Amino acid sequence: MNKRLTFLATLLALNILVPTVSACTVGLTPGYWKNTRKHIAAWDEAGFSPDDTLDVMFPSLDGTGWDDYTLIEALKFHGGNGIDGARRILLRAAVATVLSQHYFDSSDYDKEYAVNIIEWYFFAQPRAFLLDKAAQLDAFNNLGPP
Repeated sequence: MNKRLTFLATLLALNILVPTVSACTVGLTPGYWKNTRKHIAAWDEAGFSPDDTLDVMFPSLDGTGWDDYTLIEALKFHGGNGIDGARRILLRAAVATVLSQHYFDSSDYDKEYAVNIIEWYFFAQPRAFLLDKAAQLDAFNNLGPP
């Protein structure tokens, strides 16, 4: 693990660094975003392309191997066993959350919340914690449009 990730993991373990989020009032599911034939204009309005790689949205993934996947591929992740399965579930939810946050351009919550979840927790936490964060993001994604 590199020094930055070790430092962040230490801060997290000591509960010194804990992201917070304002109440989220809107969100669209991974299924909405996967339907690019019907919703490509929403992608454009959100400022992303289905073919963007994950590191465009989550810079900390650059050079990790996860940056080889596109946003549309991440939305199609099915999860699986172990920590990488949990990471796939978290990425699916996080991509949909970031797209929704940028699409609705709402000021009632932090647009960087899902990005921070990936930046701070992706490599430093156990499976159960990642699944908990994915469930939180999934709840945002199921709020629907305004």
